[in-house]
Amino acid sequence: MTSWLVVDLGGIAAHYRPDRRLVALAEATGLSPRTIDHRLFGSGLDHAAEIGSFTRTSIAGTIVSSLGRRLDQEQLVWAWSNW
Repeated sequence: MTSWLVVDLGGIAAHYRPDRRLVALAEATGLSPRTIDHRLFGSGLDHAAEIGSFTRTSIAGTIVSSLGRRLDQEQLVWAWSNW
């Protein structure tokens, strides 16, 4: 069994470019970056994820559902980590 630890240091260990994530998600979904920002960040979904409201297996489905688009996990991971 492989375990992963993901640490988001928000610009401390690496330069974080949220605009790149929004552009990549827009390309993958056909939604505007502004719509994606509202659905994922303005809605509080990212905060809920950061405080552990979702399991590691449910978060991808929750994000895709919030975007309202067909998106496989590989596309989501690529877009989410495109910074």
